[in-house]
Amino acid sequence: MSFPADVAPAYAPAGQALVSVSTHGDTGLSEAALAGRLHEELIAWFGPSARQWRHLRSYRIAHALPAYPAGQPVQQPLRLAEGLYRCGDWAAYPSLNAALATGRQVAEAIIAG
Repeated sequence: MSFPADVAPAYAPAGQALVSVSTHGDTGLSEAALAGRLHEELIAWFGPSARQWRHLRSYRIAHALPAYPAGQPVQQPLRLAEGLYRCGDWAAYPSLNAALATGRQVAEAIIAG
């Protein structure tokens, strides 16, 4: 979840916010049912004021995140051989945070020599 208008105010009308929610996997739910379920979860997190939030649009993006089956290690080895590294969310858990974190770890390993 993110609040893009906090970074780029033009993404929402003045005095309003934009909430972006990502979910993973095929739920088998219709767009309306999935939006309703996510809305209820947001209400549980943010309280009754979130009841006023409205769904604007959904995008289904196939293969947007790598698979992360139960029991998989939190992170794969990043150093494959002398001078050969890998990074990205597929080398850890599927998220932008993991992509950035593994990239930083590889950069720091290279700098450390």
